[in-house]
Amino acid sequence: MQSPFSPTWSLYSGWNVPITPMTPWSTSSGSSYGSPWSPFPPTIFRPPQAIMSIHRHLCSNITHPDSPPELLWDIIHPPHFARVRDLQFFHFWEKPDLDANSVQPFVKKVWIDCDHGVLSYWFQKWGHINVASDRVTVGQILEGIYNYLRIPLTEDDLRELNTLPGNDEGLRIARAKRAKDSYEIDAVVLASGFRRVDIAGSHRRFQGMRIVAYPDHTWRLHFNLLPGSVPRQY
Repeated sequence: MQSPFSPTWSLYSGWNVPITPMTPWSTSSGSSYGSPWSPFPPTIFRPPQAIMSIHRHLCSNITHPDSPPELLWDIIHPPHFARVRDLQFFHFWEKPDLDANSVQPFVKKVWIDCDHGVLSYWFQKWGHINVASDRVTVGQILEGIYNYLRIPLTEDDLRELNTLPGNDEGLRIARAKRAKDSYEIDAVVLASGFRRVDIAGSHRRFQGMRIVAYPDHTWRLHFNLLPGSVPRQY
């Protein structure tokens, strides 16, 4: 889906989807075998906690950043449909630990932003995702992303989208594909209008998250999306 912020397009699966550019404030995580946590190394801007870690079910693929993470999730589905790839027996799929702490040490509030080349523009307009709990879990993070992207597009959103040619057709294709792939009745999905997730086009594969520290000593979790279908392993 084009936006005034990121007008560059590439062809994928017969229809146009956005190219994801490099993003600022990039940080990377290292891996820790035998632990569900991905350590967050020191950066020029230190986060509130001296050492923070993302649970491995949320973490991006550290070894191959452009590849899928351990968690297999199509963001049009609720988080309980997500599955985890076993690192030793890649043919085996299991349910993620949705009740585990999302970060370590545990926190009571997480702000979530997006690295996706087009959705990042709209996050500036819509605002970040705010997840608050006595201890924010993996499931609550995924649920926050899912609910945020299911919000219907407003008339103002649609007017801005339609300032660039082809966006209206791209939205219709994305909604039709979502109706086909969801577990809802096609006619109900098509009649419910466009949702925020449709702006991402065919970029519906969860790519994982990373911790980003800001100059004001705050931090957020950033997620990204990959193109392509997500096989069902339920």
